[in-house]
Amino acid sequence: HKVDEWSFSQNGVNMGRIEITFLNNRCFIDPNQILENVHKLKDFPIYIIHGNWDVVCPPNQGQALLHALTEHDVTYYATIAGHSAAEIENIHYLI
Repeated sequence: HKVDEWSFSQNGVNMGRIEITFLNNRCFIDPNQILENVHKLKDFPIYIIHGNWDVVCPPNQGQALLHALTEHDVTYYATIAGHSAAEIENIHYLI
């Protein structure tokens, strides 16, 4: 089975270690750090692609970011995907 092959491969183990390190360190950002610093993005176009089934960054977080960016050039896409950029519904908006 492909999932089992990946899960127990060295790459799968390494990915798991990286994910645990990030989660144990709150992804190396302070609470609300992104929302409190959106003013620094004012000169950049912003694209938010957020999966409605994302359990890593729940949809309400993407919507909070969208509302914080009221003075910015923002394009927002809500998809039926989860968190992964490899999901076809997210890929559609990434390319």
